[in-house]
Amino acid sequence: MQAQCSIQMADFEMSAGSMVPHELPLELDTCILYAYSGSGTVNGAALPPGSVALLDASNANARRFEVTAAPSGLHFMLFAGTKLKEPIAWRGPIVMNTDQELMECFQELRSGRFPPKRVAWDYKRIATKPKA
Repeated sequence: MQAQCSIQMADFEMSAGSMVPHELPLELDTCILYAYSGSGTVNGAALPPGSVALLDASNANARRFEVTAAPSGLHFMLFAGTKLKEPIAWRGPIVMNTDQELMECFQELRSGRFPPKRVAWDYKRIATKPKA
């Protein structure tokens, strides 16, 4: 049986110079902030456009943080959850737990069996996607 885990995802759109304090729930121990437009700071550290800030919230003092928008404003996404604490094997776009799983996945990719479910349109060309 797989354990349930909590997550938190939020999209913040901050106006120029505004400040947002945030505190993660106790069950979450890691957090990523992604600045997709504008810039600002996280606890005084720079958060430039297109950057990611990784916050280790396993420490009670790190659960609280403040994000401040620059004069241009800031739009960022927050993703928080519980660390998996599993081994990571990573090659290119594929992430698994072991090198053996990676090898099997790449064999499936080369043989056309990956991804296991395919859509009826060419997902590499968005223009072929059926209109909703």
